[in-house]
Amino acid sequence: MKTNLLLTTDDYGVVPKINEAVINLVKNGIVNSVESFANYGKNGAKSVRNALKLINETKGINENFEIGIHLTITSGKPLKETAGLDAILTGKKGQKRFVDYRHLNSNAKPAAIYSELKRQINLLLKHPVIGPKVTHLTNHHDSLWFYRSYTEQLVKLSNELGLPIRNPVSVPASKTKIYYQVQNIARDIDRSDKKEIKEAYKDRKNGVFKGKALKFKAPEYMDSRHYAARDLFTQVSKNQVKNNLKRKKKKLVTMFKDARLQSEGNNKRNVVEFMFHVRAGDVLDPVNMSKDLSYYNGINTKYFDGRTMEYQALMEQKDYINKKLSTQFNRGSWTKTNNNGLKKG
Repeated sequence: MKTNLLLTTDDYGVVPKINEAVINLVKNGIVNSVESFANYGKNGAKSVRNALKLINETKGINENFEIGIHLTITSGKPLKETAGLDAILTGKKGQKRFVDYRHLNSNAKPAAIYSELKRQINLLLKHPVIGPKVTHLTNHHDSLWFYRSYTEQLVKLSNELGLPIRNPVSVPASKTKIYYQVQNIARDIDRSDKKEIKEAYKDRKNGVFKGKALKFKAPEYMDSRHYAARDLFTQVSKNQVKNNLKRKKKKLVTMFKDARLQSEGNNKRNVVEFMFHVRAGDVLDPVNMSKDLSYYNGINTKYFDGRTMEYQALMEQKDYINKKLSTQFNRGSWTKTNNNGLKKG
């Protein structure tokens, strides 16, 4: 049995150079899953415009891709300011934006989280052109998995709308541990919130959810190793670029090898996701080490070099990727994901 492979790019719909990279990867058949923000511009108008741009510019070239709604409570502005979201918003009335993921607390009202997420979903799902391409949900910074009450709203919407979600189980496990345990120490939130994030992560690692069972459809796992967190902290030099590209190419080969092994034996994997962060343009661009974008917070410019190297590595491995997808794997679809979930813990 061939594993159905999803090659996914996150964070589409805001940054022009990210959008350009994603569109080029779709045109070249390298990715088949695009995660699009739905809260950019007034009432999400720019998100709609950019999603249409993706569809229009790939028409007649490669239309074999799906759109996921990249739900967010850690970037940009809410589609509607409500009192129930105030705890995770900053700024003046009428100009409020979501706090950074490092400051995300557990104090927003679950009903308000649900309503905001549903507004983001409906913006793209109910659009006559975009909606037919929408097959699933993901979430920015994995922030909806931080707190159990937020997670419940994500899963509730997934089940109500019949849209699969990204599996919180990802490889390599060491990277997930760093994100949820090591980085958690430095987050500017209450000690009780840090504890909940840590405990919720440990529970998921053991396949459980505190107090109740959660059922949802999702790929068997998500492989994020192409992304290199160290690129967030230091700008690469010219001499490092070549080595980093070589390293990313080796990582991709390993990702395919591991996914191939997962398709054999008794524990076969039906759908597996590879996740990428990409950007067109130049490495060593001064903007790559700047502060937050002025027009949309919550997309870290310090990883722009890393995104550009991911993009360049993928484009250089175009033939390798397409050969793998035509011989050893199926080009996957989120609609083929199996029932998944977490047991009551």
